[in-house]
Amino acid sequence: MNGWESMTRHDILKGCNTFLKAIADAPALSCVEYYFIPWLREFTAVEALYPETIVSYAQAEEIIQRSSYASPQGIARVQEIAERYGIVTHEKCRYNGKFPKGNELWLLRVNPSFFRGTQRAWREDHYVRLMTRTDRQSYLVNAYPLEVREMNRQDMEWLHGDCLVYRFCSDKEVRAPFAWQQTQLPEAMPTISVMRDALLLYRVSLRRRKACLPSAALDELIAYADRLFFASAMAAKKNPYDKSLPALWREDLVGAEKKFLEKE
Repeated sequence: MNGWESMTRHDILKGCNTFLKAIADAPALSCVEYYFIPWLREFTAVEALYPETIVSYAQAEEIIQRSSYASPQGIARVQEIAERYGIVTHEKCRYNGKFPKGNELWLLRVNPSFFRGTQRAWREDHYVRLMTRTDRQSYLVNAYPLEVREMNRQDMEWLHGDCLVYRFCSDKEVRAPFAWQQTQLPEAMPTISVMRDALLLYRVSLRRRKACLPSAALDELIAYADRLFFASAMAAKKNPYDKSLPALWREDLVGAEKKFLEKE
């Protein structure tokens, strides 16, 4: 039993929309993290898992240059850290048509027919959260695009079949080390599209740092990184291969980061 069985359709949709808002606020790097972070927050202080995922701008740029924002290599996922500490367990299985228990998070992999219009997920292996199901309907929350979907259970063509099941086990104390190190910027000058993606990753990192150690100085750095990100996103639309703007911006950003760290 997960507490949803006795709810009316109105209450189920209300609960789905509440979780949807929590997704929008989650400092996540993947669709799984978007669901996992607000779900785990219902049981324990998920912020305790953030420190070893927090990187400097130079680290973020290096990660993007050797991988991508859709699949950044070198940053542990929050769910992986939680499992390492024994807070959760997880299994990958085939969806069996049932619904989650109270301590479970069920993520269903979807296929391209799930999406409407032109929007598509960044990765091929995209998951949605199954909140609950009735005899006739499945109630889903999708991180990209942000939406609640009410699906007829007779129509399962959208379902890939794979299911990730996370189970909360124990509210254990976590002492994760900070991974933030001010390293040298990569020698290769990034294009503006690479810098945009590095800033995307960096902004998530800063939000995680704020969740652990909020400060006015950090708010200033976040605001500066936000301005650079929106400017880089606009510039990348015009010329994604431009390197003149990164040459102007990246040193200033690293300098702003250094000033922040000196104040901490």
